[in-house]
This record gives sequence, structure tokens and C-alpha cells, in this order.
Amino acid sequence: MTAWPGRRLERDRDRANYTCFSTPNMVGDGVSSSMLFLVEYPPEAMSLLKVLFESTRGCAPEVECAASSGPRPICG
Repeated sequence: MTAWPGRRLERDRDRANYTCFSTPNMVGDGVSSSMLFLVEYPPEAMSLLKVLFESTRGCAPEVECAASSGPRPICG
């Protein structure tokens, strides 16, 4: 990590698709494999949009929220 500016990955800049290819040979056909590299980061810019409380005992309130994170946040 010391090679990166600021000694850390940047979620918007350090994103790439890596592909590896092999050529056909006497064992068989060539193959390829791809991988998307993404930097994961915790939720930020969180906001509470709506809370609905049920009067029935034992029911949890419904919550709607929004946030920015990687991977995509699950608000519920």
C-alpha cells in the first residue's frame, strides 16, 4: 500500500477490469477470465427518509433510508 498516493486506495480512481487470457495448446482451447476490481467503503452521507410505526404489538417500524457505500447499502 505504500506505493499508492496517500498510502490508500481511492474508490473513484482505483477501479479496473483485469482480464487474463491463455492460448490454445495440446491440452485444449485457450480460456479467458475477467475480474472487476472495486474498492469497498463503509456507508457515508446517510439520511433517514421515513419511519412508519405500527401500533400492533410486536411489529418493527418500517424505515426508509439512503446512503452511499460500496457495495451498495441495504436499508430496511
